[in-house]
Amino acid sequence: MKRILTTLLIITFCCLANATIPPLLPMPQKSAFTGKYVKADVPVNEKIVSHIDGAIFQDEAYHILITSKGVNIEATTQRGLYWARQTMAQLKTDKKGKQLLPLCEITDWPAFRIRGYMHDIGRSYIPVDELKAEIAMLSRFKINTFHWHLTENQAWRLESKLYPQLNAPANMERSKGKYYTLAEARDLVEFCRQHHVLLIPEIDMPGHSAAFERTFGFGMQTAEGTRIMKDIIAEACDALDVPYLHIGTDEVQFTNPQFVPEMVAFVRSKGKKVISWNPGWKYAKNSKIQSASVVLYYSSSLERKDIVVCVNAGHGTKGGESQKTLCHPDGSPKTTGGTTGAGAVKAIAVSGGMTFDDGTPESTVTLKMAKILKSRLLAAGYYVLMIRDDSDVQLDNVARTVICNNVADCHIALHWDGDGLSYDKGCFYISVPDGIKD
Repeated sequence: MKRILTTLLIITFCCLANATIPPLLPMPQKSAFTGKYVKADVPVNEKIVSHIDGAIFQDEAYHILITSKGVNIEATTQRGLYWARQTMAQLKTDKKGKQLLPLCEITDWPAFRIRGYMHDIGRSYIPVDELKAEIAMLSRFKINTFHWHLTENQAWRLESKLYPQLNAPANMERSKGKYYTLAEARDLVEFCRQHHVLLIPEIDMPGHSAAFERTFGFGMQTAEGTRIMKDIIAEACDALDVPYLHIGTDEVQFTNPQFVPEMVAFVRSKGKKVISWNPGWKYAKNSKIQSASVVLYYSSSLERKDIVVCVNAGHGTKGGESQKTLCHPDGSPKTTGGTTGAGAVKAIAVSGGMTFDDGTPESTVTLKMAKILKSRLLAAGYYVLMIRDDSDVQLDNVARTVICNNVADCHIALHWDGDGLSYDKGCFYISVPDGIKD
């Protein structure tokens, strides 16, 4: 009986404790509620600070303290302040006709850097006012990314002043004649910015492009199609003040192997970062081992540099000794010695590298160095693309190099030069590409 009474008391206590916590969405990372309330019209003080204690990710972190004397809100960025205001709106409650706030302390930060949703309006047109209503609503719950899929087989929904026939009703299969003017698109970008939502436009290529083919009578991968697509991309990039352009590249047969690399380079030349599906396009076409994924780490430093550094810990792929691949993606010969001699065009796909005199494999040393370098780069504000995060990764040297060069701003390759014998130099080679890397 005593055991049953004790259990009931515990359950009752937990229920009463939980009853004081408002139904917040999403729930904050850390919160403490007293069960008491104060009138919602108390003074509110907002402040930008350099650091939020206890927050893992500082960029969007905020801290709320509600006392009987007022509300103090701190955040490291304006976006953090905006999210704090959304939490404050959810905290307000009505009791007997009075607006109240709970006495509490909240420390919050995002569990995920990108929290988004997508509309495929290429298939189904949605009016701008409805899009704005959705963006405003979702931003209340800290959704921070809107993926705007503007083109599809059914219709081309972004206005082109250079090629207005793209938007002609005759070239659309659904919601004929419905599209977004460039002015409307610019306005929506600004509306998103006001609600701290990143807009990512997508112009799908070269697949999902029947609307393009109906308009011009040929595909994007032809010489003329490629020229027109560059005109369209330039027009969109000039009109939309956004950092990214999504180019699709999914669910399509490639007839022109240069199309995607050429489009990627052109988008980058317009000052935008490129997003595309992979394995819709295999950049590392000459590689033999390419079944693994790489990991991109984001820095939580307040002084982020928006630069991606690839850390490539050489060697480590089991089974790579049984296959040969090019030493370099372009087929050029090696210029230095090592496990494979200078002048070689092909080498085993991946090996464990040489072995030091104490029996330690080179792959173990390069991995330890890579992890140290990753930590220091993240602390300094760089994003880090880790090619190898554990003892084995199924990517050969060609795949590693091409992925690094297409994703990162600079590439640090860690390899011990020599075979541990007379000509071991005991050094690492670092390569930093300049300009477009495709």
